[in-house]
Amino acid sequence: MSDLQAVLNEREKKLAAAQRAQADLIRKERELDDAKREMDLNIEKKVQASLAAVRDKAKNEAEAGLKLKVLEKETQIASMQRQIEELKRKAEQGSQQLQGEVQELELETVLRDQKGRTQEGRAGDQRADPGLTVGTSLRT
Repeated sequence: MSDLQAVLNEREKKLAAAQRAQADLIRKERELDDAKREMDLNIEKKVQASLAAVRDKAKNEAEAGLKLKVLEKETQIASMQRQIEELKRKAEQGSQQLQGEVQELELETVLRDQKGRTQEGRAGDQRADPGLTVGTSLRT
């Protein structure tokens, strides 16, 4: 019986060792799973940080491009405003010149009408010399 007891004790020791080995294996699997999850989490954080950096860079490049376009448009608007002012000035100058020409024509018309009236008045006057006209010298 003592052999049996020794075999039984030996088997209990082996069972206890197998159970400890199984517990160690389960613990190591859990530790390995935890380490894998932590590594996955770290990789995901690094990917997110990298994506954020790429997004920021793309955003900054887009903003810089838009700022350049806005600056170009502002420059174009300023140039067009200068052209508009120049055209207004020329139009005003042309308008003043045209007004002067109209006044000159009006004055010529008034002077012609007065000259015509003067000649008509003299034509009715019997003493008037028909060869005498306003603005010319007397003939002898």
